[in-house]
Amino acid sequence: MGCNGSKPINEMTHGRSDRDKQIDAKFSPMLDPSHQFNVNNKYTFLIKWLPDQFTGLGYKKTNKFVALVSKEELEQKRNEFWG
Repeated sequence: MGCNGSKPINEMTHGRSDRDKQIDAKFSPMLDPSHQFNVNNKYTFLIKWLPDQFTGLGYKKTNKFVALVSKEELEQKRNEFWG
């Protein structure tokens, strides 16, 4: 037992409660671009997602897509989104 009744190190959680794990289980599937509630589905009129192709490496790895509009229209939408 640690100071003032605190839990020993081997009994301490590592910053992730059961609630955190439940939230992850519920919402992490939405990160998949093919999930119906993924935010990217809002933009299917602008892009076509290529499900088995990727670009970048490591943490920069992301799905490839093909733009269905001109570069100028795509840039205009990016500016609208990012303000």
